[in-house]
Amino acid sequence: MIQTLKDSLGDDKWLEFFKLVSIAFADLESGKISINADTDDRQKLREMTRDLAVIEKLNAFAVSVEHFSSTTEHIADYYLLMLESFS
Repeated sequence: MIQTLKDSLGDDKWLEFFKLVSIAFADLESGKISINADTDDRQKLREMTRDLAVIEKLNAFAVSVEHFSSTTEHIADYYLLMLESFS
């Protein structure tokens, strides 16, 4: 399923995850809250990171990017990867 998250279209769980990530970045950049803060939002963000398997998905993305950047067959300035999630 293709999700247009920037247009607030897509799975509610992912929309909530990115909202919480945005709040966390804003807090860190403003110095309002430390990186290890234990707020309700941070606890929810940790739960969602686990439940959505965010780290695993980012690692899979990194492997894909590494593959394209390390092979001489695919020399290009830009790559468009379409990743499908089955969870």
